[in-house]
Amino acid sequence: MATTDRNPNSETPPNFQVAAYADIRQIIIAKSRTDGAELDDEGAAGQLLEAWEQDRANRQAAWEEAVAAEERERGEAEAERLQEEEELRKAEEKKKRIKFPTIAPGLPPPKDLGFRPCQKAITKLESVEFVELWFFTFTGCQVTRNASITDEDSSLSLVQENGNIQLRRSTTVASYKHLIVPDERLTWKDILFAKNVFLNQIAKSKWPEHYLQMFTEFYCKLELRPELCQANGHGEKILILYHARARREWFEAIRLDDPFDISVIVEDWMLEARNEMWDSVFAQGIQKVK
Repeated sequence: MATTDRNPNSETPPNFQVAAYADIRQIIIAKSRTDGAELDDEGAAGQLLEAWEQDRANRQAAWEEAVAAEERERGEAEAERLQEEEELRKAEEKKKRIKFPTIAPGLPPPKDLGFRPCQKAITKLESVEFVELWFFTFTGCQVTRNASITDEDSSLSLVQENGNIQLRRSTTVASYKHLIVPDERLTWKDILFAKNVFLNQIAKSKWPEHYLQMFTEFYCKLELRPELCQANGHGEKILILYHARARREWFEAIRLDDPFDISVIVEDWMLEARNEMWDSVFAQGIQKVK
């Protein structure tokens, strides 16, 4: 600003009594006689001074308003500059955080089993949360392959019917919650298939090596249990029940930060699984008799 270069308050009033202002003083004196004021030469000079001071006051107010406007403009410009600098700084920090790992030329994709559980199951594994083994079975992998689903297994949408607005589940979202089979209701064949996908996935999820070894040993021990050749053909069910309990207990212990070695077979749990199996067989027999 040119408008704010000079403060009117610093101006010194002219001497209106000098000869340079004689003509205008005479005009004021003549007008005063017409108005009945009868000003003399000194009074006319005083009236000129009052007019000049009023003009300076007006210019002072305008000057202060212009100064305030320029201050606001400078403040807004500075705020905009700081914002641009902050955005640039954040962009630079983001660039620094992005890391591009070195890729060996000609390195092919890793080989896997050809079966991949859905992202929901993978996310739970990466957080070491319990997830049903069904997600790693052949059926589970096939059903959830192209599923797009929230934790509630469906989305809600507003539809209009007969003039009324209603909230309904969207039919465009695949739902498989009702298809999930609890561990204790899986078949032994399902478990043998799913455990390979499960072990492969926890390795991909970067679980500690000794965790992978522990679960590998766990499944090896189950496959070598004598129950498979005993219990009048119900041995598989005993191991299915034991497997379901062991997995639930292990994930719960992890959640409570009190983990144990799942590969250690707990014979008391195996006995309880056997008893539960026989209770089920007995109940089924009673039902058939009825």
